[in-house]
Amino acid sequence: MTKMTTAELRGYQQICGKDGAMVAIACDQRGGMRTLLASDPVDQARITNDMLGDTKADI
Repeated sequence: MTKMTTAELRGYQQICGKDGAMVAIACDQRGGMRTLLASDPVDQARITNDMLGDTKADI
């Protein structure tokens, strides 16, 4: 098992509940992702949800 640095451990503790379970919230970021991928609104409109899904899978 890989050991965490002190900073990584503290960061992990900040996103965990008292029981040690990770707490996460999923938010819809499609508009923000389109803005990152294309600066022109016309080009942003051409980016499909499937394309965004492929991009997120690569990240």
